[in-house]
Formats: sequence, C-alpha cells, structure tokens
Amino acid sequence: MTIYAENEQDQLLISDLLLQTDGSTTRTIEIIVRNQVNIHVYEHERTVSASVPEDVRQAFPANGQFIRRLSSLTLPGRVLSYNIVYANLLTLPADLARQLDNRQFPLGKLLAEYPTRREITETGIEHRSGMEAFAPYSLTASAYLMKKYKIMGGDSCWFYLIEYFDLDAIVRSASRIASSKP
Repeated sequence: MTIYAENEQDQLLISDLLLQTDGSTTRTIEIIVRNQVNIHVYEHERTVSASVPEDVRQAFPANGQFIRRLSSLTLPGRVLSYNIVYANLLTLPADLARQLDNRQFPLGKLLAEYPTRREITETGIEHRSGMEAFAPYSLTASAYLMKKYKIMGGDSCWFYLIEYFDLDAIVRSASRIASSKP
C-alpha cells in the first residue's frame, strides 16, 4: 500500500494515524514514510519533580527523581517530530530505570520486553511559540500536531510523552516516496 498525500483527505488520514494510534509512534511514522527514521537526542537529564510541569507530575503515583528527555525523529535533512519524555525512576522496574538512566535508547526497544499500554490524554495543534523546550532548535513549521499520552505498566504511569509532529514534513516524505514508485 502506498500512501499518497497530495490532497486534504490524505493529510487528514495521516493526521488521524499520528494522533489516534496508541502504539509505537516511531513505527507509525516509519510505515507512513516507508523508511527507518533516526532518533536524535538533544537533552537527557535528571530533574527534580518541582521542575516537571504539574499536569505531567500528576500522572505519576509518587514524587521522585525524574528523567526528562528531548528528542526528535528525523530523516536526512528533515525533522519529522519533536518529543518530550518524562519518566519517574521510582515507578519503573529497577532494570528499566537503570537502562534509561544510563541513556540506553531508544525507548520503544527498551519497552518491548515489558507489558505496557498507552493512554492518550490530549491531542491538538501547538504553535511553535508554545514549544519553549525546543526554542533553541530549528522549529521550521509554524504549528505542529500534538499528542500527549502516558505509557502505563500495570496501574502505574511509567512515562509521560508529548509529541509534536511536523505534518508537512511527514506528508512530503510520504509523497516523495509515493512519487518515486513506478
């Protein structure tokens, strides 16, 4: 199946896939663009709960030592999405917390060994001025599709993610691949 993104209906389909899929976003984007994406980590740091946004902090069952990671999914010369990941090390299984704290990536591959589920909490559109964490980096779009969700392990929130999708970059990447097919 080839995804053609030359009209508004196709763009809506891609938007729906990105915002409503409760599986691996990386895998979803790779299916859309029919190519493996790269993960670029801008920041990976421990932080105290006081510096974590209140809505994120409320998702976790306990205070503790948090990790905050800023990253993007890219193709050569093109950023497809920007991501913020929060994890409370106290809620994670010890081996997963150790691997995460030691910067072993990507998150999806670390989680493949664990039974988890994703709970989407919010979707919408975010203007680049609302993406302060990424201000030092090259935000090329004026607005991004936004999805917030929790990755749950049992009844505990293990991760809270905020993803910002550059729909135009994803559509162009899907169209480029579609147009190169005979």
